[in-house]
Amino acid sequence: MRRIALLLLVVLAPFLVYGQADQSNSWDFFLYESWWPGAEQVSPVPSNITAWNLHGLWPTRNDTTWPESCDSSYPFEETQITSLLPKMNIYWYNFLTPGDPSFWAHEWTKHGTCSLEVLRDEFAYFNTTLNLQAQVDTLGILTKAGFIPSEETKYKLKDIEDALTQALGIPPIIDCTTKKNKVLLFSLAYCVSKGLQIYQCDPAIQSDNRAHCKDEEVYILPIVYGP
Repeated sequence: MRRIALLLLVVLAPFLVYGQADQSNSWDFFLYESWWPGAEQVSPVPSNITAWNLHGLWPTRNDTTWPESCDSSYPFEETQITSLLPKMNIYWYNFLTPGDPSFWAHEWTKHGTCSLEVLRDEFAYFNTTLNLQAQVDTLGILTKAGFIPSEETKYKLKDIEDALTQALGIPPIIDCTTKKNKVLLFSLAYCVSKGLQIYQCDPAIQSDNRAHCKDEEVYILPIVYGP
C-alpha cells in the first residue's frame, strides 16, 4: 500500500503544488525540479547515486497552470536517448522501479510533448534537463556551505535558501516531506525561460516556497546504499 501511495505521489506531484492542468497547450516557462535521494528513496540505491536527482522539466504558465500530454502521436522511445542512458540512470533514477523507463516515459508523455516548440524532440528534452542539473550543482553548493546529510543534525531552511541564492543569484522554491516524524528537505525548483536561462520565478510561482515545510528546520537524510 505504501508503494502505491508513493507511486501516486510521483505521478501527481506537479498537481499538488503548482496549480492545475487544462486543455490548452500554451505555456510561458519551464519549471525545473530536482529532489534529494535520501528523502525520495524507498529502498537502497546503487553507490553511484550521490547527487540531487531530476524529477522533471515542466512547461508552465505564469498563472501556475500547465499543459499536459500535448502530442499523443509522439510516444516515448528509449532508443532515442540511448547515448544519455548512463547519465539518466544516475541523475534521473527511477526510485520506485529501478531500471524501468516508465518514469522517463511519464515525464516525456505528460510534459516533454508540450515542450516541442522549444525542445525539438525527445533527445533534446532529456539532454537539456540533464544539462540544467549539471549547471545548478545543488550537491556541490550545499556541501561547500556545510550542509552535510545526517540523521541527527537539523538545518535552518533560511540558511539553506540563502546558500543556494548566494551561489546561483536566484532563490529556489523549496519543498519538504515528512518521514518517521522528521521534516526532510525534499525538492528544489527553479524557473527556466524558453531561452533556457534560469531566472527568479514570478511571485505567483514563488509563493509555493516551503509549501509542505512544517518546521523552520529540516533534516537532509543520508542516502541509503545497497549491494
